[in-house]
Amino acid sequence: MGQEVETEVPRAAEAGLYTGGDKGRLCALVRAQLVRAQHADAAPGAVDNDASVSGM
Repeated sequence: MGQEVETEVPRAAEAGLYTGGDKGRLCALVRAQLVRAQHADAAPGAVDNDASVSGM
């Protein structure tokens, strides 16, 4: 699963750059996905609710 997230994040980042999206929001979303991926790799099946807090 970690590999799927890693391949999607750069695509999302590129889309945000090309469309001129809100970089702050994009960074928060990318950071949240990376944190979830790290937690998933460390503890498969575990869900960390703290990762969903992105200041929204």
